[in-house]
Amino acid sequence: MREIKARILVPASVLLFGFYYWRMMVLFPFGWVSLIALLPAAWVALDSTRLRVRDFHTSLSYRPGVLFLLTAACWVVVLPWYLTVREFIKAGRAPARAARPTSPPAGPAA
Repeated sequence: MREIKARILVPASVLLFGFYYWRMMVLFPFGWVSLIALLPAAWVALDSTRLRVRDFHTSLSYRPGVLFLLTAACWVVVLPWYLTVREFIKAGRAPARAARPTSPPAGPAA
């Protein structure tokens, strides 16, 4: 009877430990960054560049690198937040920033 329990419990325990170890290595390899979050974080960074999010007065008008790090760190909060901001921009409801001068005005000072 003990052999039967051992034949069932040992492989089950090894399987459960293997699943736990795999989950820790795949889902949380960097601690606060999950591999699952890297793909949405990359998409947010690329899409923010394409939409030119920094040209609008929004709550997420950061550079793409900052948006990538924010999304990678807390994608459950930042991804829906970004999708909402993205919808405001695409619908034309986000106010645009004033154009920034690229160079100082030419000519002598008066």
